[in-house]
Amino acid sequence: MGRVVEPAVLLGDSSFDHYCRLVQRFLGVPVALVTIVEADRQVFPGQLGLPEPWASQRGTPLTHSFCRLVVRQQAPLVVTDARLDPRVADNPAIEALGVVAYAGWPLTRADGTVVGSLCAIDPEPREWTEDDLAGLEDLAQACSAEIQHVSAHASAGADLARTMVDAAEVALALYDADGHLLLANGRAEDLAEAAGFALDRAPYAGERVVRADRREPVPHAEQMVPRALRGALRHPEVQWLGPDGQQVAVVATGHTISLPDGRRATLVVAHDVTELAHSLEVRERFSATVSHELKTPLTAILGFAELLGEEIADDPTVAGLVERIRRSASTLQARVTGILEDAGRRRRLDLQATDLHALVTRAAESLATPAAATGVTLSVRGEETWATLDPGRIERAVENLLSNAIKYGRGGAVDVVVRRGVDEVEVVVADEGGGLAPEEVDRAFDLYWRAESAHAGDTPGSGIGLPLVREIATEHRGTVDMVSRPGRGTTVTLRLPRVPA
Repeated sequence: MGRVVEPAVLLGDSSFDHYCRLVQRFLGVPVALVTIVEADRQVFPGQLGLPEPWASQRGTPLTHSFCRLVVRQQAPLVVTDARLDPRVADNPAIEALGVVAYAGWPLTRADGTVVGSLCAIDPEPREWTEDDLAGLEDLAQACSAEIQHVSAHASAGADLARTMVDAAEVALALYDADGHLLLANGRAEDLAEAAGFALDRAPYAGERVVRADRREPVPHAEQMVPRALRGALRHPEVQWLGPDGQQVAVVATGHTISLPDGRRATLVVAHDVTELAHSLEVRERFSATVSHELKTPLTAILGFAELLGEEIADDPTVAGLVERIRRSASTLQARVTGILEDAGRRRRLDLQATDLHALVTRAAESLATPAAATGVTLSVRGEETWATLDPGRIERAVENLLSNAIKYGRGGAVDVVVRRGVDEVEVVVADEGGGLAPEEVDRAFDLYWRAESAHAGDTPGSGIGLPLVREIATEHRGTVDMVSRPGRGTTVTLRLPRVPA
């Protein structure tokens, strides 16, 4: 049996309670229902007189349904005393809902298919008269017309919504709180097919999904739809879907929304970023090639500057110019090294049991000199904190966070705290710098992006530090978050599982 319309549409229409009121008045019964029977339950678009919790829930399981017999037989059901009627004598609704006498008349959709019942219920045995049943039949026909009218309008709205959803340039899938698919467009279906799963069947995950390195398979629980359904798709992550040679890069986000009837639902939005991913790979290869070509002459410039400085040490003017050459070359070499490391950073993690507090302390000590040179007070607090991680990668992430805090800290304090939880560890880096505007915080982790204040102040940097921190966190199944306010400084929190999943 096809569904007449989304029950939420009928449940939101108060006119069906009016039909129940008419049934109560004409038949003199305490309980009247407008019932739609579904595959696993019955719902009540209209109800009057039901006890709680059924009145608030507007529905029962099919185990408590007399109306399903009306739908199954496509005919009215009249019961004088349910306790003595073999068709329904074992139905738990007799005790739970007080159903003893029952008269139900079919409710139909436009093609004549019975989808529910308009029913009268009495807690006492009752002989239904011909006038009772004739009045119930007339009301059921009017109620059926109302259902068809509401369904037609809802179908037109649904068709328009589907047309709009299908026209969207992104993949969209909407799930209810129980994980049932409500709506999906063609792009979402295509991506699911490429990944090897169906959008409407658990586990909503396939075998042709790999991480950004295009090699490591993504476990079912970590794929996009399952993560979105449990509210864990907080930060977009690139995953590649499809068989080798036909893979597409996808970034997805999950959003909790409210439906018109108040129910919560999850909207999964996925973007095909294959062209962007390919362009970034080309960009990284270009960066690596150019960096390699620059590194050799830079090393030679630095070497000659050192020798020249020794030869003309007695001439302060020339010595000053040579020192400026040396400093500029050193800065450029550092930037080239950073770009080169960024271009070649993808590799497998070397996981080891590591004292995170000791690691952070070492990183802070390595930056003590540049911190002091800018007037920044750098402090590390916490205690011995063990976790399983790649110490080299995490130390690089921490160094990037500390370096940023020192550069933009405006000579104030940089406070670093290492915290230990039951399942995760944290490194919190807080500075007293100028901070970022909300729109800048949103872009802070974009590759090669730098804030306007950094450009205006000629602050050195390449815009790869924070994106690298996020990538390292993601590699460890962790997260990195930023809180910043103009004039109030910035706090960045790196969270890592104590043992990666």
